Amino acid sequence: MKTVSSNSESVDESLERLHKIFLKHNEHDEGDLIFYRIDYRLAEILKVTADEARAYHQIYHTKNPRTVSKAYCSNCNQIVTFVPIIYTVTENERSLLKAAEMKGRVILGDLENIMEDHKIPMFGCAECKKPIPGCGIF
Repeated sequence: MKTVSSNSESVDESLERLHKIFLKHNEHDEGDLIFYRIDYRLAEILKVTADEARAYHQIYHTKNPRTVSKAYCSNCNQIVTFVPIIYTVTENERSLLKAAEMKGRVILGDLENIMEDHKIPMFGCAECKKPIPGCGIF
């Protein structure tokens, strides 16, 4: 692909480096926010317009398909869709969230099992319902 920067780094090399930086330990979750951040940084690095950077990024993803809301689940031993874990709900929300949990859209977490001063996973596996700490903790 075309070389555009002063240090002879190609567009593909720039995009590979930016993906490693922005996706860090979860290359399976390039959501829109990260996608747009990569576009912005690519435009800055290559000194091109935002539209040109977006076009380069879209071409890159024809060869390297973008995945969203996926992570490795060590329990399932595969790449899976992850969903948010909701820990505190009001009685009014409980029935609505229970229905969403049955559809695999959320996991209702149990604060009773969380020890004080321990980090709490924010997301879990949509398949087995186990937490995936690598996707975020609080």
